[in-house]
Amino acid sequence: MAVLVYDQDVAAHEMSFSQNTHPRINLANYATEFASGRYFDINCPIDHYWPRVSTLDRRNSCAVVGNSGILSGSKCGKVIDKHDYIIRANLAPIEGYTADVGERSHLTIMNFETLFYLRNNLTQTSPDTHWHQTYVDRVRYLNDSILWYSKSTVQRNSSFRLKDAVHVLKDYYHLPIQLAYSWRPVSFEKFHGLNHYATTGFNAYIIAKTFCNHVTLYGFYPSNMAENGYRVNHHYYEDVEFEYTGNIHNFKQEFTKFKEFEEKGEVTIVTDVCPGGRIKKLTDNVDVDAMVDTKFAFKLNNDRLKEIFDISEGGNKKERTVLEHAVEAAEKQKIDFGDIFGNIKEGSQITRSVDKADEINPGIEGDNYQKSKSVSEDRPHRYQGNYRSIDEQK
Repeated sequence: MAVLVYDQDVAAHEMSFSQNTHPRINLANYATEFASGRYFDINCPIDHYWPRVSTLDRRNSCAVVGNSGILSGSKCGKVIDKHDYIIRANLAPIEGYTADVGERSHLTIMNFETLFYLRNNLTQTSPDTHWHQTYVDRVRYLNDSILWYSKSTVQRNSSFRLKDAVHVLKDYYHLPIQLAYSWRPVSFEKFHGLNHYATTGFNAYIIAKTFCNHVTLYGFYPSNMAENGYRVNHHYYEDVEFEYTGNIHNFKQEFTKFKEFEEKGEVTIVTDVCPGGRIKKLTDNVDVDAMVDTKFAFKLNNDRLKEIFDISEGGNKKERTVLEHAVEAAEKQKIDFGDIFGNIKEGSQITRSVDKADEINPGIEGDNYQKSKSVSEDRPHRYQGNYRSIDEQK
């Protein structure tokens, strides 16, 4: 699977993004070279047969940085930046989060949704609008690294969208970003037994394995709840409601695959904090209504409850409210926590009264509660205006 990187001096209108093509060689030359043994389709000299593009060099240590909120507070930035080569996904913001996600970047893979918003906000909005400037700033932060579109350049007019985006970034803003595409659209689902479309992060890992000796994953996590019970935002830069086993992607299945790869020694997965990071507690960054979930209460074990109760003795009102909800939900599910409740000191600020819990949040029982939704302020808006692509302007 070749990643073809356009040379810096290639203009937007000169980029074809042609896929599934054969080398540009004369048939007579091909026959001569093949007969002489100088032409090999495996070690094909890309710069000779595909003019004005190059491929990725071999690397020793690579970091593939996902966008999960598991990175928040991890202080893994310095560890990530020590890798020889760093791969990121979908133009997630780096500035302002470098302590957790690092600041270096060499290759950024993007899916169609990211390409859609990139092109749309660069060409359909004025330069002084929020999302136009946001995308320009995110690409500018990448310096002269590579922005790679891994999917089909034919479907959904992707090649034209790429040209439009490149035209604005390089010709108007004069950014040194390099553009890359795949010789063939990336698709690894069948080979790895996935039942859904592979995520951008999964594709980034598979590609990394083709030119990296050692790969480490950061920011990959298939849930909004960590193993120790604290809530994990969907992204390290925002929290949105998300289904991890949806109809399009299955994050849990992919993470299981990653674990299998790790057991074979093919990858290292980092989900813990790095040196200087802070291990979060259950009451950190918590959504009180979501904590009422009886499924959440069911996951609490005895040791975790003891820790929570210890915290609550000197805790604030928000912490106590959370604990009241969790304990009440557990009681209504008749979950046996042994003598945990007996360990609560007399006069504790934790109230286990059914009436008290219902007073705080009526409808606690079953699945009738409403989870509060935390969404980002604005999403990039879609098409507007009558912008013409550079091909239409010719």
